[in-house]
Amino acid sequence: MGYKDAQTRIFRLLGYEPTPEQALIHNDQSRIKLVAGGERAGKSKVNSKELDSHWFADIASQKRGDALYWLLGNDYEACRGDWDHLKEDFYKLEAFAEPPTKNIDPGSMLLQDGTTIVTKSAKYPEKIATMAPDGILICEAAQVDYEVFLRARSRLAEKRGWLCLGGTFEQEEYVSWYRELYELGQSYNQLELKSFSLPTWSNTIKFPGGRNDPEILNLEKTMTPERFQERFGGVPCPKTGRVVKDFANAIHVRECNFNPDLPVEIAVDPGYAGAYAVLAIQEWGEQIALIDEIYVQGVVTQDIILMAKKKPWWGAVTGGAIDIAGRQHQAMEAPVEIWLKNAGVSLRSKKVTIEDGIDLLRTHLKQHPITGKPGVVVAPRCQGFIAECGGGKSPVDGGGIWMRDKNTLKPISKNNHACTAFIFYLVNKFGYTERTGRIEFLRWVGPIPNPTFVRT
Repeated sequence: MGYKDAQTRIFRLLGYEPTPEQALIHNDQSRIKLVAGGERAGKSKVNSKELDSHWFADIASQKRGDALYWLLGNDYEACRGDWDHLKEDFYKLEAFAEPPTKNIDPGSMLLQDGTTIVTKSAKYPEKIATMAPDGILICEAAQVDYEVFLRARSRLAEKRGWLCLGGTFEQEEYVSWYRELYELGQSYNQLELKSFSLPTWSNTIKFPGGRNDPEILNLEKTMTPERFQERFGGVPCPKTGRVVKDFANAIHVRECNFNPDLPVEIAVDPGYAGAYAVLAIQEWGEQIALIDEIYVQGVVTQDIILMAKKKPWWGAVTGGAIDIAGRQHQAMEAPVEIWLKNAGVSLRSKKVTIEDGIDLLRTHLKQHPITGKPGVVVAPRCQGFIAECGGGKSPVDGGGIWMRDKNTLKPISKNNHACTAFIFYLVNKFGYTERTGRIEFLRWVGPIPNPTFVRT
């Protein structure tokens, strides 16, 4: 029995008749599926039926019956909807070997064929390990970080497992990775990913009138068209005002581990109330790798240095760059002096005009026109930098995306600590030009001794 026949049979046994929108999702056999659903659209039901289908297809094809499936959420409670649907389904099929656990923190189901279904929390992505699963449901996927998606994919590699993500586009812009993934899944891609929209009004059991249901029309009147489209239509709206528009998780974020054979330089933006940012950087051939960061609030330079000295890459630090304001004393030793005295690290600094610095940063983020490789790669642990670029949740209170003023379009001096630290590094390392076309030439050809067009 093939997968489609097995799916049809299990749906019949469960009495499940998918709507046209749900059927479109179930009929697709992509390895990774992303379901962008409106509120109360039935994302959890679709997720659970995907697991049912894979489980029954394996049984029908007489594959081994000791499969392992995960329900993965930002916390255990996020798995509640999918868990309840699966519990109902397997009770209906009389498939349990023993009653499922009463709690889901964590929860476990054991089926008669030896299949195990467990819940997992993404609070600590580094702990998403143990045995390799055959399939994963990421529940309320828009609430987790991109690193969780990366780790889920890596855990599925051993068994060539499947992955289904279900979530509603959140109002917070830090979930832009979910929007990126949705857009990627709308056309051919190398991730074997297909994305779908599941509007709220497609759930005709709860909203019999469909798109013209009175409750849907009332909701539409209470919010902006963009907000309604995302929260209830399951379609992302483009976000405007980001300073660093060239950053994308799918392009720039990947595992970047410290290479002990290469030197490390640090980029520093001293701060206190907003954030004190330190980036650890290595050059990997044509690429610049951000391998780690320190990004904290309410901490002075002396304590930042103590944190840095505990990092595995500290012994390879040869120097770096700092905001030119780091030379100011302000009734105390300047940060640049403290780094030299307490850490033995000499930090360079130059005056940087903000727009030229942004141009340089965006140029380095671009992909090589021939190889397709980005000029910068970023470790998932660099959460402050990623958040400022618009790709994730900030690790500090009040943090977020580096934005431009809606009226003047000038960059707002907020949430730019890691980005400006990296700009200081780029300017001091490569210099910058008045014309962005020259910047790209400089990036891929390399620094030229005393070029007339480079500022000194």
